[in-house]
Amino acid sequence: MTWFPKTDEFGYTVALREDLMQLITATHKEKHPEICHEPTLWRKAIAWDEVVPTDVEVVWERWIKVFKNIGQVRIPRCYFPDYDVESYRSIQLHVFVDGSENAYSAVAYFRIIDRDQVRCSLITSKAKVAPLKPLSIPRIELQAAVIGSRLIQTVESLHTIPIAKKFLWTDSCTVLSWIQSDARKFRQFVAFRIGEILEHTRPDQCRWIPTKQNVADEATKWLNGPSLDCKSRWFKGPDFLYLPEEQWPKQSKHVETVEEIRPMHLHKEIVFESTIAFENFSKWERLLRTMSYMFHWRNIVRHRNKTAEGLTQEDCQCAERTI
Repeated sequence: MTWFPKTDEFGYTVALREDLMQLITATHKEKHPEICHEPTLWRKAIAWDEVVPTDVEVVWERWIKVFKNIGQVRIPRCYFPDYDVESYRSIQLHVFVDGSENAYSAVAYFRIIDRDQVRCSLITSKAKVAPLKPLSIPRIELQAAVIGSRLIQTVESLHTIPIAKKFLWTDSCTVLSWIQSDARKFRQFVAFRIGEILEHTRPDQCRWIPTKQNVADEATKWLNGPSLDCKSRWFKGPDFLYLPEEQWPKQSKHVETVEEIRPMHLHKEIVFESTIAFENFSKWERLLRTMSYMFHWRNIVRHRNKTAEGLTQEDCQCAERTI
């Protein structure tokens, strides 16, 4: 990493590592995958001395091109050069999260209104490869929300600037439903992570955003490759942040979800003595036998013993004591 004092920007000088780039390229052409830590190789259980598959080779070639162009990136040392000090009173923290079957990510921005003009700046981002053990997309989206909440805590703890508002944006309606519901009714995987998210945010600070406007999507779904243009939305934030808050995306209605609901067992005690009118029986034997069948049915339900046939001595004894 290099500091360019004339423009007060940070950048990368890849020329210093050209020898390493040549080594990677040469090694790759020899089809040795030990230098390519591609998650696809782990999922396919490809050994270190096996030939790299063609699809992985194409991805690796694209990464090499990205490495060669990384020197184009310029990041200002200051979030907002030439700003009005009073504008920091309106500072907002926006964190966007997204997950896919390959990865999950979070990216954070500062937003201020400086001299009646909205300005946004990239703070930090974090991305992780999806676990090798398959997870449902809602669970991966929830993992993204967890690292997003951790980014909020990290940004707050490392800056002395008072943050007026903070937002956590996700395009997953399921994750929003989990956050806005009682976490205790969900399975442990969801409940524990919702608890961690709510340590750093409130449910009303978690917002929905359409997938096309979710900037974190660029870190999880690599279509044409990452954009290194400093004017792209990854560095400047999504377009709607430059609009008044009234024009930000809104979820039409709260969507309830039954996914990951913790199973509940309902126990109902039936009082048998109040269900039979003794005065309707003229013979002791009929009353005792009817009551015995009631206890027999109760034992089948309690112990789930569907193979039990006929009355037992215990059924008759319970019936007699109840009468």
